[in-house]
Amino acid sequence: MPFSWLPTYAASTVYSSGDVVITASGDYEIQNGVTSVKISGNIDVNIILNNVTIDNSTLAKHSFIVTGGANANIVLVGDNTLKAGNVIDGIVQVYSGENRTSYGYAGLQVDKTSSITISGNGALTAEGGAS
Repeated sequence: MPFSWLPTYAASTVYSSGDVVITASGDYEIQNGVTSVKISGNIDVNIILNNVTIDNSTLAKHSFIVTGGANANIVLVGDNTLKAGNVIDGIVQVYSGENRTSYGYAGLQVDKTSSITISGNGALTAEGGAS
C-alpha cells in the first residue's frame, strides 16, 4: 500500500512473522506477527513499522534492538507497540553490550555505537517490564 508522505524508498524485504535479524543495509518493512527485531552491524537501514505489536512482556527478551554500529531510520505507519519484559525503561541506550542482564530488556533498545531516527504519521509505544 503506497503512502504519499513516506520517504522515496520502498521496502525491498517484508517481514510478517518470527524473529527478524537484519545484518545488511537496505529497506525493510516489519508487519504484525514479527516476534522480535535485531538490527546489527555497521549498516544503514530504512525500516517501516506498519501497525506492529511485539509483546515480549512475559519473556526475558528484547522486542527491537539496534546494535553494533547500525543506523536505523524508522518510519511509523499506524499504531505500533514494542513491549519487553524484566527491564526498567521502555527506551534504553546501552553503553556496553547489547543486553543489560542486570536490568533486563527494553521495548526499543539502542546501543551507544548505533543510532535511530523516528519519523512518519504513525504512533509508537515502547514499554519495558518491571524490574
